[in-house]
Amino acid sequence: MSGPQVAIDLGRIERNARTVVDRCALSGIKVFGVTKGTCGMPQVARAMLRGGVAWIAESRFENIRRLRHGR
Repeated sequence: MSGPQVAIDLGRIERNARTVVDRCALSGIKVFGVTKGTCGMPQVARAMLRGGVAWIAESRFENIRRLRHGR
């Protein structure tokens, strides 16, 4: 028996990031994308960056290493 699974829609993450970035830009606010909820998945970070976030934030060193190496 397999455990729970999570499906991540990278296109939706990109579109949502773009929406947040565009709305915040109206007030001169730059947006950080946070990958904590996905354990620093590089694919998620790339989708947020395509959506226009200015930076990627992460709280765990092992996830930062994963992001730096793109794995």
